[in-house]
Amino acid sequence: MVLGLVFYFLRKLVFSTYSYTILMSMLLGSAVSITFERLIAGCVFDYYNFGSKFYFNLPDVFILISILTLGYLLSIKPIMSNFIKWALKKS
Repeated sequence: MVLGLVFYFLRKLVFSTYSYTILMSMLLGSAVSITFERLIAGCVFDYYNFGSKFYFNLPDVFILISILTLGYLLSIKPIMSNFIKWALKKS
């Protein structure tokens, strides 16, 4: 039941008017934070091991998938749906 309420809230948030701005700023903030953390922490802790900067562990993969999914939902999907509506209206 709690999970259902969380999904209901997220669905309402995604389709609300100002949610695209909020979610896009969250997306950009998390991307900058992750990039900063990976570069700085990688340089400090792995100074002599340059190969570790290209190593992805499981949390990094999940973060990358979530960022790509949010980017798709916020940019590509609304643009494509508006284009499809426009194309159907023209024909």
